[in-house]
This record gives sequence, structure tokens and C-alpha cells, in this order.
Amino acid sequence: LSLAYYLLAFFGLYWIELTILAIILFISSAMRGSFPVLLLTLCYYFICSGLPVVRQAASQNIISGSGTLLDNLLKGLTVLFPDFSTLDFKSLAVTADIIPPWPHLVLPFALLSLYIIITLWAACLIYKHRDL
Repeated sequence: LSLAYYLLAFFGLYWIELTILAIILFISSAMRGSFPVLLLTLCYYFICSGLPVVRQAASQNIISGSGTLLDNLLKGLTVLFPDFSTLDFKSLAVTADIIPPWPHLVLPFALLSLYIIITLWAACLIYKHRDL
């Protein structure tokens, strides 16, 4: 068990939590009430976790020749619902595999950081126009 694997898993989970917190801030800026914000955040997390599974199942149907519109729609939904499994490195902490090369590590962190920044910017725009 290596320290590098644990740090990689830690930072991956930390970035996932930062994304969820940014979405909580965005949803709470758009609507009032803690329970609806909780429900929408849970729905958002479940969609982000389930979308890769649906995309994989749809890609198997596309190989058989049907559903290119569905494939494009699912790829487009990734813009709104990022794939959290790209930063889930928990399985590396218990394996003897080598750490993936740095371009495969930097790109998911950079994309999710950009997503967090855009989400927080949108939340600030909503707060700016909202009467508190």
C-alpha cells in the first residue's frame, strides 16, 4: 500500500465533494428551503453516478445498429452531469497496479475544476440578481 495511491484517492474524492458542494450552492442560490435543495442534490448525485452506466448500456445497443440519437444525447448530458467515476481512484489503493500516467490524471482534475468554477460563477450570478 503506497502513500501515492492514498493521496490520489483522497484528492479524487475531495474533488468529487467540492463538485457536490458547488452544486449545493448553485441549487440553494436558485431556490429557498433546505429540503428541496437536499432532494435536488441527491438526484443530481444519483444522475452523475448512473449516467456512465446508462451510457455503457446504450453503447452496447449502438453496436447492434440503433440509437445514435440516444448516444449523442447521453454524451451531451455529460456536460451537465460530470462522470464522477473518472476521479474515483479508491480501487488503486488496494491493487499493485502502477499509477496511470499524469495526462490521464491531470485532465479529469482540470475538467472538474473548470466545472466547479463555472458552477460557482453561475451561483454568484443568481445571488447577484436575487433579493435577499
